[in-house]
Amino acid sequence: MRRCSIFSVLILAAFLLAMGVASAESADFRFHVSPVRDTFYPGEEAVLTLLIENDAKVSSFIINENTSNLLPLITTAKNLRVELSGNPPVEVKTINPQLAGDLPSGMVSKVSFRIKIDPDAREKEYTLTVKIHFTYVTYSIDPLTKTAYITYDHDVYLKNVNIRVSKKDYDFNVRILNSTLLAGKKDVVSVEVINTGKNPVHNTSVILNATPPLMPDPTGMIAYIGDLASREKRTVSFKVYVSENALNQSYPARFVFQFSDAAGFPKTAVKTAPIWVEGSNSIEVENWQSILTPPLNAPVRQKISVPSLPSIPYIPSLPSSSPSFLSGKKVQPASGVVTIPSRGIVEVTLKNTGEEMRDAVAILSFDTPLIRVENSPYIGHLGRNESVRVLFNVENLAQEGKYRGWVAISYTNPRGDEVLTEKHYIAVEIGESPLQIRDVKALLSAGQKGEMVVEVENGIKERLEDVELSLLSSELTITPLTTTAFIGSLESGKVGNARFRIDVDDDAVLGNYTLYLLERFEINGAEIVSSARIPVSVESRGVKIEITSVEATLYPDSTGEVVIKLKNSGSTLYNTIVMLEVSAPLSVAGGSSLGSLVGQSQPGMYFVGTLEPGSTAVVKYRVKVDKDAGAGSYPANLRLSYYDAEGYKHETGSFPIALEVEEKPLITPVLFAAAALGLIALLIAAVIARRSRRKRKSETNEREK
Repeated sequence: MRRCSIFSVLILAAFLLAMGVASAESADFRFHVSPVRDTFYPGEEAVLTLLIENDAKVSSFIINENTSNLLPLITTAKNLRVELSGNPPVEVKTINPQLAGDLPSGMVSKVSFRIKIDPDAREKEYTLTVKIHFTYVTYSIDPLTKTAYITYDHDVYLKNVNIRVSKKDYDFNVRILNSTLLAGKKDVVSVEVINTGKNPVHNTSVILNATPPLMPDPTGMIAYIGDLASREKRTVSFKVYVSENALNQSYPARFVFQFSDAAGFPKTAVKTAPIWVEGSNSIEVENWQSILTPPLNAPVRQKISVPSLPSIPYIPSLPSSSPSFLSGKKVQPASGVVTIPSRGIVEVTLKNTGEEMRDAVAILSFDTPLIRVENSPYIGHLGRNESVRVLFNVENLAQEGKYRGWVAISYTNPRGDEVLTEKHYIAVEIGESPLQIRDVKALLSAGQKGEMVVEVENGIKERLEDVELSLLSSELTITPLTTTAFIGSLESGKVGNARFRIDVDDDAVLGNYTLYLLERFEINGAEIVSSARIPVSVESRGVKIEITSVEATLYPDSTGEVVIKLKNSGSTLYNTIVMLEVSAPLSVAGGSSLGSLVGQSQPGMYFVGTLEPGSTAVVKYRVKVDKDAGAGSYPANLRLSYYDAEGYKHETGSFPIALEVEEKPLITPVLFAAAALGLIALLIAAVIARRSRRKRKSETNEREK
């Protein structure tokens, strides 16, 4: 059809080029609209079918063998869409426009709308407005260039149609006044009956006819009305019993009217109306919310029994000190991984839509055994149409995601029977903790004690009470020294800080590690336990000491001096003590500068005090060498003990150094000194002797004279 339309447009363009038409031409569109049925009754809901005819006309259009195929294109209303609107007492129930498609001239299309007539509508004609949207073709030719132009334009055509509302000779309307029955109980249904016919009725009786689960009581299923004028109302009642297995829904009830007309002839009319039934043990879940987080899964590095959370039957092992809010229970072995359950809450608001409940208890259960409900809240008395909020404590071993659970109420009915309501299914999501990790600052070094600061933020609108954090480690080389930090209360959006001291072994491998944070807090009195992973990094030693020189004068079977220069390339160190450790055949002898501080000699310990960044310290030790020691290098170690700026004491690992022992020379400095003194004495003695000889010679010469 599309190819045909394109072909027709091309023919039309060629034709118009030949004629040289200068003005735009299009068809004059008119539509005839008429209803298939034009009479309706008060209170009726029916389908109004409209017949729409396209009466498009074209003037001054030359018809020949070249243009005969163009006329349908010009006069066709394309993409026809019909809307219907009305005013009370006529209500148009069909809101969306009805699509009629392409409608050529002279053809008829059919569209349908659902309408409802008000039961109190007066007998008269009512006008409905029909709005027709369509697209049509317009053509024109430029006389200079002989170019044809084809355009598609949109238009709207309005048309009114009339329908008549007229009463039947004999008709009735039924309205249920109390439409709620309870399953397993007998009750009275009140019905308002209206004579909506034109004529009065006489000796009228109404019979209730229904099928299970509605069962009319034989003693109250017929009501006598008598005479009823047109538009007159009357209220009648029926006894109805509802079976126990009835569902929460509407069931049809048929009302049979038996009456006589003005001439005394018997007549019958039937009307159907819905009656709503509610289960006697029915509840409604108005809303629910949950705070559930995934469990803590950690690798096992060592076998240390870890206590379990309150009210949780077991918890696996995990290396760490026990948090203050844990109490000892069982240990669950796991092949390489331990799992600590989280603890959360599910809050549900339930409404009793059935009979009165006594000693009511709320029940929550999940399809998966990984989610275990710890309590069944006691409700007590719950009247009809009353609502109650219940709070369930939940232990969780399931991972993140949505899980299906069901909620019900166990209660005693007024007759003393134990009843369990039907199950209502809810979707519970396990997601992130309300206490969110905002930042982690940690300075951990191998062989050092460091500090970690964790910033947590309250990510929900509720206030968090008694916030307590516990740090756990599954690493043999990383041990929390302070395992618990108490933050207290956190308002929504507020941030709290938790500080932990951590000891890192000297043989810890440098790199990234994972610690685990166990979070405990309360929301409106309900306890929540969740967990989080904390990434930390172990770097090289926090204290950066460089040994710039080692000078030693050591000989076998003697005591010499060792002078060591240390340069601090890190942060400021306070109360620094440098300790020298040697092994046989070397031993530290004598005292050090520390001896004056403590009142006694402490060989191998040299007190430096404050060591600023970039400064150099010179430490000296007396080292004794065994007489059997040979010449060569002997290993020794230096260790530092110091305090940081926050007053915490640290000890570094060992810094290896080498001490050189030399062969004892044949002439030692002592012997050399003794020899020098002897030579000097000999020289002095020789000088004295020479002077004595000169003096004696002089005296002899004088005597000879």
